[in-house]
Amino acid sequence: MRMLLFSFAVLVASSMHLEAQQTEATQFATPLAKLQLQDGDSIVFLGDSITHQCLYTQYVEDYFYTRFPGMRLKLHNSGVGGARAWDALQRFDDDVAAYKPKYVSVLLGMNDGTYIPYHDETFQIYRTDMTSIVDQIKEIGATPLLMTPTMFDARAARLKPQRK
Repeated sequence: MRMLLFSFAVLVASSMHLEAQQTEATQFATPLAKLQLQDGDSIVFLGDSITHQCLYTQYVEDYFYTRFPGMRLKLHNSGVGGARAWDALQRFDDDVAAYKPKYVSVLLGMNDGTYIPYHDETFQIYRTDMTSIVDQIKEIGATPLLMTPTMFDARAARLKPQRK
């Protein structure tokens, strides 16, 4: 079997290995530098509406189809608008595990942050749920590729008209 190694910066730049009970960013493993893919491998894109809209996922598909036209991959978009990490956990078996992926990209956090500035209790819930997602991905023998969620836009919040 032919094994291909190649970089894929879009998915892997923010990929981290989360371990339970870690609190310092310096404790995270080095981001994954390369994907090792073969014909028939499956990649699942797990996320919220940003994933569901198929914009970045289509870029990824186009990349593979144009750079490796002879390779047949199974790419599955499991994005659901409005989803939080907790929601992704609830649908994990049907939307991730069922596809027997080799890699799972995860882009969640926009809705988890509830569109407010940093709030520690909210972040800790998100952190716990994301750690559980990573653990489940590993349990099915896949590699998680974590993408950084969109940041809170404090400027937009300041410009939003206030209700009286």
